[in-house]
Order: sequence, then C-alpha cells, then structure tokens
Amino acid sequence: MGKTFVALAVAISVAIQNRGKWPVVIMMPSALKAKWPTDFLTLKQKCLPEDLGKRVTTAQAENAVEFLKILSAPLSERKSVIFLTHGAMSRGLNDPFIKLALIKQSIHGKRKISYSPSVLATCLPRILDRHPIANRHPNLWIDLLNAKVIEWPELLKSMGIEEPVPVPHAITGVLNQIDTSEIFHHLKNLPQRVSKNYDAYLTEARRLINQSLRAVWKECLVRMQLKLPLLILDEAHHLKNQQTRLASLFHSDDSQKDAEEISQGPLAGVFQRMLFLTATPFQLGHGELCSVIDRFGGIQWKSSGSPAMTREAFDECRKELRQSLD
Repeated sequence: MGKTFVALAVAISVAIQNRGKWPVVIMMPSALKAKWPTDFLTLKQKCLPEDLGKRVTTAQAENAVEFLKILSAPLSERKSVIFLTHGAMSRGLNDPFIKLALIKQSIHGKRKISYSPSVLATCLPRILDRHPIANRHPNLWIDLLNAKVIEWPELLKSMGIEEPVPVPHAITGVLNQIDTSEIFHHLKNLPQRVSKNYDAYLTEARRLINQSLRAVWKECLVRMQLKLPLLILDEAHHLKNQQTRLASLFHSDDSQKDAEEISQGPLAGVFQRMLFLTATPFQLGHGELCSVIDRFGGIQWKSSGSPAMTREAFDECRKELRQSLD
C-alpha cells in the first residue's frame, strides 16, 4: 500500500515546519522497530534533496527513560523524528537506575536504616531489575547509593558501564517533590534475614516503588510542557476497545495500553495531531472503526496546531457517525 512511505513524507514535512523544533513521534510494534528506520533511510537517500536530508535527524527509543533523554536534549541537538516501540509509554519509568534514585531519595536526610550494608546488598538486586554488569560488580547498587546521582555517570564508567545519563535531568527535578515516606518506612522494616515473609516484603517494596514512579512519569510530562506536532501510530487496528472475546484475538496488550496513555493518560493532550495506520480490515463491524476514531480525542485541542473543529464538535460528529453506521 505504500502507507509507510506516505507517513514518513508527512512526518518529514511536519518536522521541518515545526517552529518549536519538537520531534514527530512514530510508534510501531517491536517486530517493525528495524523496518521503520530502514525505510526512512531509503526515503531520505532516494527522495530528499541533500540539504533537506541533512536537516532531518532521527533517534530511536524502546522505553520511557530513553524517550525523556531524547526530548531533554539541547535545542541544537534535538531530533526531527523519534521512533518509539509500542509499550514504551505504558511501561513508564521501569529502569533500575531510576528506581535506585527513588530509593536514595526516600532515605535522604533520614536517620540511617537500621540494617547493615550487607543486608542492603542482599535485597537491592532483588528489588531492582538485575543489570548484566552487576554480576561482575556485586557492590554496584551499594556504591551508587553511597554516591551523589550527579556522580553516577563517572562511577558507572569506571565499572565499564556506558550510561552518560543514567537518570535524566527531567526526572531528578521531580524526585525530590514526590512523597517517599512510605517507601522509606517499608525499607526500614525489611527483615534482617531471609525468612518466610522476606519475598512478600520485597514484592511490596517493588509495588510501592512502581506506584511512585507512575506519579514521577506523569509529573515529568506535565513539567516538560510538551507540544509535539504529530504522533504516527502504526498497526492502529490494535487501538479498538476489546468488548468481545473474538475481538481479543486481534488484540495487542502493549498497543492497548499505549492507546490509554495517548487518549486518557499522561500523554493525553501532548500531540497536536495524530495519524493512524493500518492494513488490517475491521473484521468485526464498524464499531471497531468508531472505537479507533475515538482515540483522536487525545490530541491537543487548544494550540496553534489544533484543528479548527472544537473537541465538543468532534464528539458530536463521532456520535452522529456511529449512529448513521448503526
């Protein structure tokens, strides 16, 4: 159908006209994460004048932390297009360095936790996602916990871990605003030794950390005041609401969670426009099509790039369309 190249042409035209130099975001399933950048290079080489090709730059992110790092770059280094894998937004800040920074914030300024560093060394790898290099550096998490976050890049480099920005600035500015007292009290009461309740304590610690990070993620997006010009979302047929058992057979968990993020969650109101792509027929009736169209309600309705139609008029048109098709 050529929809990928048409969408890339749209992405480039929007990116070069965006005065705020905010990037266009293209979201695709993980199975297509290599195809989109490859097609972009083909389009750039075959179809763009050389001077324009140099102006259009891209980056790729597979999680929310990488996404924030790209968006936090100086204006002169900001990318034109970001390729983003489905599920990256809905998973939030699921990163061991971010989690450790949150734990560090929870114990900052408090009296020392009553257990020894050896107990911390035992529980931290189980609370955090294991980093491959941690097998060679058993004291990785303790060493980072004892250092300032600003010192982490150099410390990690000395261990052979290339992480120039383990905790993006956008996140460090929010961490000290989050109430972490519950995390502190839970860590303080962790069993001194591995016991029958030990795993339950660790599970609860992970739950509290993930809960706090959801608030951090949302606040980061609010503070950055993002006004991204365009979201292009591939495989858009996954955005339909799963109201029947049969519909769930055509369902992608990552895509569905992304849909909630862009229409009702922290990403609602971030994108001025959205472009949905699909080559899959709506097999279960026009209700699927209407369900996908409903997701357009998540755009910015009050900005220079907003449609002339108001949100209220859009809602009314959706209702009329659904009734007519019924």
